[in-house]
Amino acid sequence: MKKFATLAAAVLGVVWSVAASAGTITVYTDRSLYDAAITGKPGLIAHDVSLNPFVNPSELDIISSPGLNPVNVTTLGGTFYLTNQHNVATDTMDMSPAANVHAVAFDYFMGIPGVAGSITGAISVNGSVVASTTNTFGQPGTAIPFFGVISDSAIASIVFHRTATGGFQPEQVEFIKGISYATTPVPAALPLFISALGGLGLVGWRRSKAAA
Repeated sequence: MKKFATLAAAVLGVVWSVAASAGTITVYTDRSLYDAAITGKPGLIAHDVSLNPFVNPSELDIISSPGLNPVNVTTLGGTFYLTNQHNVATDTMDMSPAANVHAVAFDYFMGIPGVAGSITGAISVNGSVVASTTNTFGQPGTAIPFFGVISDSAIASIVFHRTATGGFQPEQVEFIKGISYATTPVPAALPLFISALGGLGLVGWRRSKAAA
């Protein structure tokens, strides 16, 4: 039984060390390059997030934090957007990807509708700012950059937030559209491997019980 426990611990230790060492994160600001990278990784399964109606995927768990209003869907020029409209200056749109999510992509916009000024929207991955754009015209829809990230390991968090200085106004908006993500499937052999480990453990337990 002790030998089995040692073997199991060793196997799990190898799996953990490999996962921990594979931490390369690549950020894309060009959709064509992101799409090509996704295509070049046949192990990834692509998913699109519906905005009409909005279906918040459990794999991303998109929330407004610490908003006065929840994340909601609005329309602009007939296009649907996920937005934090009319929330306070400290609001963010947070994504908490599941462990098997290794890629996320969307178009985003930060602006002040009808108000002259400048405001910057930034995106942080795992706590570090990796992309940003500044709108100085206050015209939603005129400049919607693309953001995509592909990681070899689990993505802990993606946060869309404001970084502009100066007075904030209730009309400031954070828009996201065209959301997609990609997951890695559970290896077909993994459930069998886990079942085998459980079976060996059961056999060892029965033998030790019989010996006692």
